[in-house]
Amino acid sequence: MGEYSMPPYSAAADIDPMDQDESDDENENEREERLYNGERSKAEMRWVGIEPFLKSKGYLLPPRYQPDWQPSWQGPNGIPYEYAVDSFPLVHPNVIEGKRASDDKGVIIKSTSIHTEEAKKAALLAAIVDPCNHCVPVWDVFDFPGESECVVLVMPLLHNMWTPAFHCRAEVFEALRQFLEGLAFMHREKYAHRDAAMINMTMDVSDLMPGGFSLASQHFPFLLNLYSTDPRNRCEVDFETTTHCPEGIEKARVTGTYGSDHSMPEISEVVPYNPFKLDIYTLGNAFLKEMKASLAVSSRPILVSDAMIQHYLGMEDLEPFLLKMTAPDPDERPTAAGALEELNALIAELGPASLRRRTYKPSFGLSWQFYRFWSWLW
Repeated sequence: MGEYSMPPYSAAADIDPMDQDESDDENENEREERLYNGERSKAEMRWVGIEPFLKSKGYLLPPRYQPDWQPSWQGPNGIPYEYAVDSFPLVHPNVIEGKRASDDKGVIIKSTSIHTEEAKKAALLAAIVDPCNHCVPVWDVFDFPGESECVVLVMPLLHNMWTPAFHCRAEVFEALRQFLEGLAFMHREKYAHRDAAMINMTMDVSDLMPGGFSLASQHFPFLLNLYSTDPRNRCEVDFETTTHCPEGIEKARVTGTYGSDHSMPEISEVVPYNPFKLDIYTLGNAFLKEMKASLAVSSRPILVSDAMIQHYLGMEDLEPFLLKMTAPDPDERPTAAGALEELNALIAELGPASLRRRTYKPSFGLSWQFYRFWSWLW
């Protein structure tokens, strides 16, 4: 029985300039003043420093990261600061968005430590041609200029899977089906993701937002293509903690409390556990948290960030399945392949008419009433 322990690692600890930013000790007023004055952080200047190199590779960074950037809100003809896209600072020091010069497609450019082997694992998984492969495509990998322990990954720009809200039950079932299919693929290749959580679930929204979107702004275009609901391609991202387990699904054992969800009972720094069964729990728990924030599993409260929660009704058919995925005893959870087979059977049993029902969100704001009215017309 093989055991694997991840080396001590934090995504935020990759690069010193990104750890020790001048904004760490700032209060909110000082930070706002610095941003308004057009001052960029050390983490941002790190990307500014390699902007010419990225351009030579065929990738264009936003105006804020150009060496000769002038804030668009300054000067006599400046636009209001709060509406300036280039006023938004870097959200994650390791990740920046850009464009591929050859076709103007949005890209995510991520710097990652060579010690996690994330680039190697992501590229290897992405290269496997399989319709069940839902790992994010990798378009490019190269060394980070001047930093021997860092590499750069270039991937398509994908959207948070949980917003905008699910339109009907079919979308919820299809999203879960795709992520289960992706996990089953990874497990078949003997890779455990180990962080198949909310934050790492993305989707291609080119049909929903034909004009594209930007990570700099969290607002959606006013005119969404609500008629185009599914199928959209869902992708798992972030393979820093992904582990290859050549001994197989049944015998694999690991230690370590990595990932975004630490609510599973078995997770431990000392006692070995099965990472494949942990993947099943993490995926099921993500959907449980999304469907009902107040739902408890075997008297075990679900930990959830209020900012990410959407509340849905009419998903009672899915709850028993998700509860099975999040069983406290890992041995009682299905394998990814078994769960996928069971979910497909449930989808077939419910039928198209049942799945077309709306997933009404219990909110009574004007925007939600408009959304419901638009959905009724559709």
